[in-house]
Amino acid sequence: MHEDEKEGSLEYLVYASTLAAVAAQQGLTPVTDWGSPELDACFDEARAGPGTRARRCAYGPDAPADE
Repeated sequence: MHEDEKEGSLEYLVYASTLAAVAAQQGLTPVTDWGSPELDACFDEARAGPGTRARRCAYGPDAPADE
């Protein structure tokens, strides 16, 4: 990796139904309402599918810097 590059994150594609079933086996349920306008603003509902959230990406010169 070049010194100017940042290490990315691993991403996995799974069926939402499979994810929900495995989570349910562990006693977990999906969060469907963040209960926070600030957190809701981080997601783009138009790009999301049923039971999923799509993160609102901000790229370019006007994008906020990483904290």
